[in-house]
Amino acid sequence: MGNTASVKNKKPQLPRGLHWKSDSPFIWFSWRDTRGKQHRQSTGTDDPVKAFAFRAQFMEKRTENIEQVKSPSVQMGKLPLSIVADTYFNWKTANSSAATIARERRIFRPVEKFFGSRFPVNAIGLHHIRDYQRERRKQISPTMRQPVTARSVNYEMRLLRSAMKYAGCWSGELNTGYQPLREIKRPGTGCNDSAIHGDLPIFVGHRCGDYRFDLLLARHFTRPAPQRRSQESSA
Repeated sequence: MGNTASVKNKKPQLPRGLHWKSDSPFIWFSWRDTRGKQHRQSTGTDDPVKAFAFRAQFMEKRTENIEQVKSPSVQMGKLPLSIVADTYFNWKTANSSAATIARERRIFRPVEKFFGSRFPVNAIGLHHIRDYQRERRKQISPTMRQPVTARSVNYEMRLLRSAMKYAGCWSGELNTGYQPLREIKRPGTGCNDSAIHGDLPIFVGHRCGDYRFDLLLARHFTRPAPQRRSQESSA
């Protein structure tokens, strides 16, 4: 009886590229993005034949997207934001340090999560951006443990605008209708709008808004050393 149950519960062997996951009833597979980072994807089924077909279709679509990005004649606006942003940040390495790119990728994650692959970049309209601004302000920052600030949302939107400009999709109503959120300086942060834009020095490790800006001091202010009065020798 026990042997019969054991054989019945035994999972079938899978074709190469597929695997079982201990905490999931479905069949999974791994894939790598353009940066070489590995991801795991569920097929949503425990049938090896259906899982194999799902993986084949998934990988074929990924290959098509990558080829479209590499093609000089492609209209990048037809691609999802996740693909366009990845291409944009890879291009930006020519002008920015690896640390800056890594930081901006982290900051951009909420934007990618919101828009993701729901629709192509050229379908992102002004009403979508306003929805994002409203919804994002309701979220709680995991670092500051309070609602996400307007400054943070504006910074995320500046990155979105840069990525969409890179794809040639930031125009028309976005140029004329987009409005950043009103930023209010919070007591005790030591930050204002000019600090975000680089007009004031930012110290290493200083926390401004919801983000940690690991930048070198933009300007060096030195105080003159106090002058010691010369002691007159007694006659």
